[in-house]
Amino acid sequence: MRWGFFALVVVGLLVSTGGPAGALTITLNGGVGNDSSSVNVYANDGVGGYFEDSRYLTELPYSGVISTTDGGASAIAGYDLSGAGFDITWDLVRTGTYGNTVGATGSIHFSVDEDVYYTVSGSHAAVDPDGRNIDLYVEMHDYEAKEDILYNWQTSDVTPNESFIFGGSEGDAGNINIGSLTGTLIAGQEYWLYCFASLSITRSAAPSGASATGFISLDFTPVPEPDTALLLGLGLMGLAVRQRGSS
Repeated sequence: MRWGFFALVVVGLLVSTGGPAGALTITLNGGVGNDSSSVNVYANDGVGGYFEDSRYLTELPYSGVISTTDGGASAIAGYDLSGAGFDITWDLVRTGTYGNTVGATGSIHFSVDEDVYYTVSGSHAAVDPDGRNIDLYVEMHDYEAKEDILYNWQTSDVTPNESFIFGGSEGDAGNINIGSLTGTLIAGQEYWLYCFASLSITRSAAPSGASATGFISLDFTPVPEPDTALLLGLGLMGLAVRQRGSS
């Protein structure tokens, strides 16, 4: 009987609140700013060429892989952007030539149609026995408040096989780490997520090439509606009263 009553309480909550919430809607380029949203990869083998591939986004969901090459340098990135969150992965390869640079970026201006909790995670790891330039930069900006929600930049110049975890301070040449990896985004406000990961050689040529892989994930979880939380509390209180009355 007790479990049957609890089931009735749960069913009553779903009926009272209209059932489970629908999918979160993400709108690109909403709110105050109107800069375009884009994803991009680029490669330069240091010999004189420069190649890139870009996509300019107008709506979500978007799922795609883009790539470019220049000689022995290459960059490939996958983008999966939806109401559940933004997932970006990359695979970079550079040569040992001075001036070589490869990278992947994402620049996404968006607003949410309801308050959501966010969580950001990521990494950027190189296979580079000689130790040359590796960078990871991620920023999320609140246009309404005109401030950064989070800002993490890590860069190394000489560490072999460098590896960064987003939110850390592992760079041998520079680090900035402010804000929080978790928090709340407010319905109707405009936000900007920008991420940048690269391998390059800016000081001297290397005996060998290098590669790097990584990802950035921004996950969304809708904030429970106040009346849903209240009804759940009342339901549990009713269950407790019934249990005491039947004991």
